[in-house]
Amino acid sequence: MSITHFKQKDIFSHRDEECFYCLKEITDKRALCWRGIGHIYLHPKCFIELTTRLFRDYHEMQITGERDE
Repeated sequence: MSITHFKQKDIFSHRDEECFYCLKEITDKRALCWRGIGHIYLHPKCFIELTTRLFRDYHEMQITGERDE
């Protein structure tokens, strides 16, 4: 996970990128980026919403016993 800045001109810029979560263009000063095979960019607020949903789903798996041990 990296924090990107709109004004940078190299790999750490999110200029002309869209948010993985809401699919809107990222115009915020800063954004978050996951790098792997590709890049996933997120607005800061979308990052919070996505991780909250991921943790909620994981917690539900723990409660129902579906988690792999």
